[in-house]
Parts: sequence; C-alpha cells; structure tokens
Amino acid sequence: MPGNNVKNVILIAYSFPPDRNIGALRSRGIAKYLPHFDWNVFVITPLSSMPREAGFNIIETYPWLRQKLGYWKKKKTIEYSKIPFYPPGYKRFFSGLLELVPFPDSKSGWILPAVYSGIELINQKEIKAIISTYGPASSHFIAHKLKKIFPKIIWVADFRDLWSHNSFHEHCKLKLRFIELIEKRVLSNADLITTVSEPLARELELIHGRKTTVIPNGFDPEEYGFEVGIDNKFSVIYTGSLYQQKRNPEILFMAIKKIIFEDVSIQNDLEVNFYGTFCKELQNMIEKYNLEKIVKQRGMLSREEIIKAQKRAQVLLLVNRNLPEDKGVYTGKLFEYLGARRPILAIGYEDSVVKDLLGDTKAGVYCWKFEQVYHVLKDWYFEWKKEKIVKYRGIEEKILSYSHKEMAKKFSRLLENFTCS
Repeated sequence: MPGNNVKNVILIAYSFPPDRNIGALRSRGIAKYLPHFDWNVFVITPLSSMPREAGFNIIETYPWLRQKLGYWKKKKTIEYSKIPFYPPGYKRFFSGLLELVPFPDSKSGWILPAVYSGIELINQKEIKAIISTYGPASSHFIAHKLKKIFPKIIWVADFRDLWSHNSFHEHCKLKLRFIELIEKRVLSNADLITTVSEPLARELELIHGRKTTVIPNGFDPEEYGFEVGIDNKFSVIYTGSLYQQKRNPEILFMAIKKIIFEDVSIQNDLEVNFYGTFCKELQNMIEKYNLEKIVKQRGMLSREEIIKAQKRAQVLLLVNRNLPEDKGVYTGKLFEYLGARRPILAIGYEDSVVKDLLGDTKAGVYCWKFEQVYHVLKDWYFEWKKEKIVKYRGIEEKILSYSHKEMAKKFSRLLENFTCS
C-alpha cells in the first residue's frame, strides 16, 4: 500500500467502468494498482449515467452535446452535482461547436471540458504526471494541451491499439498520411510512449522516431478469486464481440463437423456457446455447417456472470483476425481468459504475439489451420471423456506476470525512472 512519498498522477481515460468497453479494464487496472506503488491517481473521464465503483478518485467532465441527447432519449437526469469542475459558459459553447466537426474522433466534444477539468485539478493538486490512454484519440489531444500549459508535468501517451495505422480502420493513402501527421504533431511533446506489445512498439517507433516501452495488458486477480464447478459437458465458450465477423471462427466449425462425422455420438457431449451481441454472420455460418443443436448465441451477460462462465468452461475460445497486420494485437479477452485459468484454444494469424504468450505461459494452444484445431479439439475431447475435465496446464508464475498489479508496477517504474533521471 502507499507509503509516505505519495505523488499525484492524472489518468485521462475515455473508457472507465462502469463502461463495458474492454479498454476500460486497462484504465481501471492502472487506477486501482498504481496507488500500491505510491502514485495517487485522479481519473478524468466522461460523465456516466450509471453508478461508479467506489475507491477511485474520479473527475467526471461536463457532458458534451451527444451525451446530453443520449440522456434525453433515455429520459435520464444529468447529475451535475457529480462534476467537481464546472466549465464556464463560453467553454461549454465552444465544446458544442467542436462536436459538430468529428475531429480527431467522434468524441471531440469531450476535449474542452476535460482540458478544463485537468487545468483545475493541476491548480489544486501537486500533479507530477499525466497518463493518457488511446483510444479514442481525443484522450491524447487532452493530454497534449495540458502538457503545453504545464510543461514540467510528465506525460505518458499509452496506446492499447495503433492510431493512424490501426488495422481495423481502412484509410486511403492521403487520409492515412494526414492522420499520421496529426498523430506526430500531438505526440511531439509527450515524454514517454507506451503500448501493449513488441510489434506495436516497433510500428510506433517507426512513426515517431523514438523509443516506445512495452507494458502488456493484464487481468485483475481479485475478480477471479472464487471457485465454481466445471461444466459437466465438453463446453467451449467465446465471450465478447466478433466485430461484424472480422474475427472468423469458421475453422472451428469445420473441425467440429469432421469430429462429428467420425463419431456422431460426440454431438451429445459437446456444446459451443457465444456470449455477446447477436451476430447475423455468425448465425449464418452455424447454419451453413448444420451445427444449430451444438453452437448457440447466448446473448449478453453481466461482467460477473461472464467471469463465472469463463471459469466453468472446459475450453475458452479466442478468435483473432487471420491477417498479418494483427500479429502484434493482444485482444483484451486473452487476459480475462488468463485470469479464468481454463485451457485456451486460440485461432488467428500464424505469426502472432498471442501464440508466443500461450507458448510461454502454457495456458492454451494456438492454431491457424483447420487441421490443428481438429487435432487439439479431438485430444481435449478424449481427455474430457476419460477425466471429465480438460486439464489446465498454465504456469501460475507466468500467468501472474500479466496481472494488473504487474502492469501498474511497470508504469510506476517508468515514471520513477523518468523523474529521477
């Protein structure tokens, strides 16, 4: 726990619980565990219509226009009492104008209220550092502005994903060049750049021409500190979005179809459940392989229920895109699966950081061909048939190196090393 030499840091995070966005978990981990290393965290984040988790120093910003309209549609009252720093009228007016032009992203209306909150907070507290986490890009715009006003404060620009070269966003060459120039301009006064994997770090170093530090994502061990019974069936589950089928589980269905063709009785033991928003493309694929009795879309669950489902499963399915530009991408779901301590079956591009992580931790198996999935599933099925459980082989010491506490320790060391240099 914190000692006597506690320093203050601002975390600028658009996504923060109760937001269900997977990016909110990295922000929460930083805010929860940095205080263990003598850094007191103030989180600047948008106003939420839902209750916040206790135990965090949260500064909710004045709601931007799109938020207000959303509250109005839901007939929810905006609790202005939750906003400690209330921007003057002309800044609220300019915030509304800024939102009419969705630059740098659709959350641009958040920038001015957040900058105002940051200025007020820095004037009231002795702030030593700022950590801004991407995405959205507006988080870095906010930190860039605060760094210009308060140049002695350390700014760490953190990337969960790439900005201009994000493989999920398709840009023509001219637009890509423009966004890259904006990215360089915004990060020109950042003291430190961090990201979640070595391949992403190398790409950021090429863009910005300076060292990028790797701080992987993680999981919160305290969320998984309970026992549940394992499913009686040979269960495979996937939790999360498939992003309109950009993550394709088809080779899994091909493998299941072949296994059942060889022994039709296996279909009585096997179930595959997808938890998340309904995906029409996924349903079409299920029907294409005539697997409606085995593969089900179960809809959304609360986070607590999702974690229980992960811990109960015989096998956890992880689906990455089978594209070379995704080789440096760790999905946030991977770290939740590490926390659940159940065998992971991962599908994706052959040359992937996920393959390396699973090989190092022994937490699962990585496949990029249908034949590999077939053999892994068949081996695990026969193990389940004999023992009524697929054995988990993860190395606990390696698994815990991906905890949120270790992640926060790395941020702490980075800040300490910079302040002492």
